[in-house]
Amino acid sequence: MQVIYDILGSMIIGGIILLMLLSFNSSIMEGSAVQTFNSIVQTNATSLSDMIEYDFRKMGYRVGSVHDSAIVYADSNSIFIKGDFDNDGSVERISYAFNPKAKSGHVNPRSRVLTRTVNGVPQQINLGLTRFRLAYYDTADQLIAQNPVKVPSTIRSIRLAMNLESTSPYDTTYAGGTWERTITPKNLK
Repeated sequence: MQVIYDILGSMIIGGIILLMLLSFNSSIMEGSAVQTFNSIVQTNATSLSDMIEYDFRKMGYRVGSVHDSAIVYADSNSIFIKGDFDNDGSVERISYAFNPKAKSGHVNPRSRVLTRTVNGVPQQINLGLTRFRLAYYDTADQLIAQNPVKVPSTIRSIRLAMNLESTSPYDTTYAGGTWERTITPKNLK
């Protein structure tokens, strides 16, 4: 009879250990999935910020009268700029426009599309962007409160803030990231 109790006790202890291992494995897999989603969001934020920073830093380059025509239009969700962005001697016109009400079509209901238009040709950037805000500062680093900015030639620096989330959830949670920077284009000075 003692042998049967020993076998039953061993089975119960073995079952508990097996459940602990399964729980540990599940926790590791969940952590791995969350980290993968976070990495994807960070990669998307890096790609988008690199493109925007490049365009913003080149605005006004080789434009005849920089102070009057580098920034054509500016408000909190969109900007229209001019410059020789590809360094070929011709001035291109680039705009960024974010519509906070137009859905992106992803599973994430908060995801929106940023439209980058180069010389009239629109490109949809659909990377899980949930917020895109622009703020403008003058030569004294004072916030220009007008929206849209009435005299774009007074802009000397641009503060960009954007939030991104994963386009698909893990369980019901979306991975997220924030990027914020003030850019002072040298051709606006």
